[in-house]
Amino acid sequence: MIGLAFFTFLPYFVQINLLSKIENEIAFNLKNHLFDKILNFEVKFFEAKHNESGGVASKFGNDAREASTLISTYIPVVLSNFCIAVGAVVICFSYDWRFGFLSLIVTPLIALSFYIAMLFIGGY
Repeated sequence: MIGLAFFTFLPYFVQINLLSKIENEIAFNLKNHLFDKILNFEVKFFEAKHNESGGVASKFGNDAREASTLISTYIPVVLSNFCIAVGAVVICFSYDWRFGFLSLIVTPLIALSFYIAMLFIGGY
């Protein structure tokens, strides 16, 4: 039982640490890139009413936070669901080859239906 707990905790620990490093690196690079771009803007850009410095700084922070949320939340969920789908297809093939081919046909249709539903809901 302790071995099972260890092998459950270890991948989770590695995933959290790896995603944290990747998230921090991407956020740092994004902020540096955006900051370099902002420094090269003309003064006229900041004189416009809709481009006041507070609004630009707020947008700057929000974009970095959104990228960070994408990396830390959505990518692990998508990867996990993909692995589950592949595992299900492999298990279906190991059970019966006809069942495996049926799952190969149905799995993309299920993914397509979820994508279409998200388009109508407005999730993407």
